[in-house]
Amino acid sequence: MEIRVWIEARLVNKMRTRKVNLAEMIYLLYFAVMFGARAAGLYEGMLLYNITLVIGMLLFVTKVAMTEHTVFEYIVMALLLGMGVLVYKNTGEKGLLLYMTMVLGMKGVSLQRIEKVGLTILGVCFPVLVFLSVTGIISDIAYPADGRLLPGQMLRRSLGYPYFNTMFTTYVVLVVLIMLVCGYQEKKQLILSSIFFFVVGVYLYIYSCSNTGIIVLTVFLMMNIVMQVIGANSQRENGISDSKDNYSSLSRIARILFMSVYPLGMVISILCPLLIGGENFEILDKLLHNRFNYANYYLTHEPVTLLGTRFAQAPNDNYLIDSSFLYSFLQIGVVPCIVLTTLMMATIWKLIKEDRRIELAVVVSFCVLGLSDPFFYNLSYKNIMMLFAGETLWVWLAEIEDTLIKGTEPSKFSLNKQVVKALSTKFFLLKSGRKEYYYTNCHMYKSLAAIGNFLKSVFATKGIRKFVIMIGVSIIIFAFAYYSGRDNVEGIVDTIPEWEFFRSAMSRGLWSGITVMLIVNSR
Repeated sequence: MEIRVWIEARLVNKMRTRKVNLAEMIYLLYFAVMFGARAAGLYEGMLLYNITLVIGMLLFVTKVAMTEHTVFEYIVMALLLGMGVLVYKNTGEKGLLLYMTMVLGMKGVSLQRIEKVGLTILGVCFPVLVFLSVTGIISDIAYPADGRLLPGQMLRRSLGYPYFNTMFTTYVVLVVLIMLVCGYQEKKQLILSSIFFFVVGVYLYIYSCSNTGIIVLTVFLMMNIVMQVIGANSQRENGISDSKDNYSSLSRIARILFMSVYPLGMVISILCPLLIGGENFEILDKLLHNRFNYANYYLTHEPVTLLGTRFAQAPNDNYLIDSSFLYSFLQIGVVPCIVLTTLMMATIWKLIKEDRRIELAVVVSFCVLGLSDPFFYNLSYKNIMMLFAGETLWVWLAEIEDTLIKGTEPSKFSLNKQVVKALSTKFFLLKSGRKEYYYTNCHMYKSLAAIGNFLKSVFATKGIRKFVIMIGVSIIIFAFAYYSGRDNVEGIVDTIPEWEFFRSAMSRGLWSGITVMLIVNSR
């Protein structure tokens, strides 16, 4: 009898986990539209992108109306959205407002489902755009430049995206989503997949010459391996469970370091360009490709405001704020900077407390990226940390309601009954949001499951043979293509025509190897 009850309980629980309400489906559709627009290479100023913004905002409003909220929650939402609107009015920057919709729409939405939707979209859009660009089917942005870490002159290519670093940042986000969704647990799986992603990263670097991109990719892959492999070994040695709300597996020093990452980025981006001078400034400015000089210019020529400002005309078009931390302080204002910094610190603490190691690796690598890319709060819509922040915000608001409003815990801050009743009043504008559907019958879910299972199977422990086959085929095809046209190269590869020939041979090899691996994996 007990066994029967247990089996029935398990079946009921399984059926519940396969259900999704209409409100959550609307948010997933909203995220698919907004994230998909950037994944497909659309950018501000394009008519199609402006249309997606309108559709996205309508879906966000619908999601809020379909979700039950208290008056207190509506007040918080109004304040945050109002902050985003004022920043847009003062600066013309829409990014903060869009990220606020991402965060505020997440109530009652599964983070894992959002990540799966993101992986499905980007897992299709990114390789397709890259393939179409390297084969010349579509044109991309390219201009002559030095090869950075590579010899000679070459064309920096954006491979279907608005900018070279944008393309590589998008690839980093793709790798992050794969790691979050697939969650490789075995050491061989993790290391094998990391090697593959790094090899593809080198391939993309040869096209884009994005130093920032390859550095951040390396930091994430290394941090992820260290956090999962070494951390897991430490847990086993100390007999620590994997239960949530258990952060004893991270040492005090590790916790302090993780909590210091975001503030350190603020210090480096805002104070260092002002405090460092002389030869040290010149060295750092050269290493960061004039970013210190540009940051110093804006910090000394633009006012510090509460809710952002429109910058005056710079000396030339090269003068840009290429730091997310400086952007949050100077461009969008002190008030949003304080709010966002507080939210991010709370998010990092929650991740530490729950021992979410992949997410912590994401935070560290993204903070490194944020030093030289303003993607945190601009229109990029690629800052995955804001999804973690949205999850944190709604947990945080629930705790505040319990302590300050409902007074479930004894507190000198408990409010009187009239205020409690008013703030706790719930509104459900569109009750149709409660309707539940079995998402396993949905084509989108089947696509998500297929992509997730495919990625796991490709980099499974037993998939080493497939990986070796891919590398072997890639090398053979590349060698044949390169040496059959060896007359196109004099000495080392160091001119634009020579690099284009080298890239063509390299692309034939890599894409042939990937094709063979996919064929082998499908059997």
